[in-house]
Formats: sequence, structure tokens, C-alpha cells
Amino acid sequence: MGGSVHIEDDADVRACTLAFDRLRSVALSPNDSLALIRRMADEL
Repeated sequence: MGGSVHIEDDADVRACTLAFDRLRSVALSPNDSLALIRRMADEL
């Protein structure tokens, strides 16, 4: 989200933390991610 920039401003850190938490909450588990990758590879 911030690229290679060091984010130090409190508001920016909070915004990035919220964005990361949202992404993490909807992400697949490691096992489910692997299963998805395998299914996609099998379809090629």
C-alpha cells in the first residue's frame, strides 16, 4: 500500500493497519490458498 516508503504519521499508520486487517480477514487460509493454486494449475 505504501510501497517502499516508511510510514510514520499516526493517521497513515492507522489507515495502513486497517487496510491490512481487512485484507487479512478476507484472505484464504494457507491450506485453502494452496488448494486454490493447485486447482488453478490443474485447469491449465
